[in-house]
Amino acid sequence: MCHLNKDESLCPECLEAQKKSGIDVKRLLLQLAQFKHEYYPQSHELSDKEIKYLCLSLSRYSKGEIAYYFYKHKIPTIQELAGCEDIERWIKNLNAEMSNRIHKYIKRLMNLINENQRLPSWKNIIMFLDKNGYGINKSSTPEIKLLRLLPEGEISVDQLYQLMKKNVGITVKIILSIEHEGNM
Repeated sequence: MCHLNKDESLCPECLEAQKKSGIDVKRLLLQLAQFKHEYYPQSHELSDKEIKYLCLSLSRYSKGEIAYYFYKHKIPTIQELAGCEDIERWIKNLNAEMSNRIHKYIKRLMNLINENQRLPSWKNIIMFLDKNGYGINKSSTPEIKLLRLLPEGEISVDQLYQLMKKNVGITVKIILSIEHEGNM
């Protein structure tokens, strides 16, 4: 269960979602709980299922992986997902259930007036959240100071950044220090 009190920490799924998406999950959960309360005055918190669905979506799991998780209680392997005969039905059922819940609250957050409008992709939702103040403080990004030993032109800073992000799995701030051979 994920706790939303300010003095309590996030559940493992929420921590993973925060790490993978760069979104302040606790802040987002609090805001969505307020929207839920507006729609359903008797509800003051998101349900565990809503929180798990949101966090798995922010972690960029596929619709099939998320649906499988709710029916089998684990993230499937590629083979398990491919061999699941019921996956399309599970996806449809979960999507219908969440359209009146998390999807509704996300649309409200994004000021999407038409309730029949499709929810944007989670990639676009994450970009929206980041641009609208839900991103984790950028100053917490680890910095790596590199001494440039490669000859100019072999690898660009952008290529190095993308390699670090892809292979290490974290976003880093790269500070290049170009020194001349005589100063080493």
